[in-house]
Amino acid sequence: MKYLEIMRAKLAELVAERNAAIAEMETVTAAAETESRSALTPEEDARFGVAKAKVDDVDAKITEARARVAELEEIEARTAEVAKIKSVTFAGPVSSTDDVLENRSATPQQLADAVTRSLEHRVDAPENMAHVRSLVLKHRSDRDWARGLLSRSTEAYEAAWAKVITGRAYDLTAEERTALSTVTNANGNFLVPTHLDPTVILSNSGTSNVIRALSRVVTVTRPGDTSWQGISSAGVTA
Repeated sequence: MKYLEIMRAKLAELVAERNAAIAEMETVTAAAETESRSALTPEEDARFGVAKAKVDDVDAKITEARARVAELEEIEARTAEVAKIKSVTFAGPVSSTDDVLENRSATPQQLADAVTRSLEHRVDAPENMAHVRSLVLKHRSDRDWARGLLSRSTEAYEAAWAKVITGRAYDLTAEERTALSTVTNANGNFLVPTHLDPTVILSNSGTSNVIRALSRVVTVTRPGDTSWQGISSAGVTA
């Protein structure tokens, strides 16, 4: 602490001044002793008085300086103890998927929140979002899993995946290649974007589905037959 060093130096100066005043007093009385006098001359008495006044003044200053030094040393000691405490980094709220992915200290809750936020504008059915939230909260302690979902929910990954499956891998941007590389499996295959993943988004008969609404159910009744025998037609000609 800079101020502590200044006060220690000031205290040393005051001690030196006190020693000099004491030496002056001893010089004055030594002359009287040498001459075997029982009293000081008026001039010696004046010098002695000045030196004593100096000692009294310096003593008051030394007392004040020592108190200040002790106070600063206590602060310095407390600061050293605090420095020994292991620091903890608290990740603040983040608003974007990229921020969470780049923040390696993101908490499981932040990862879970980021995953659900990334899907809210892509999933229309309320029951699907409820399922997503339940699933993410249930497995949020698995950071690698959560990061994988989050990586596949970015626009860069979605665009890159669409290009790859349509044979346009040559058209990938640097950002899209990076997005793909973070979630490639051991065989080099690419997982579908999170909002298309059936392990995350419900696809059973209890969920909303545009195709299902336009379809009809056909019951297969022939024993051992697992396929529906449809009839095709070339159409009607006039």
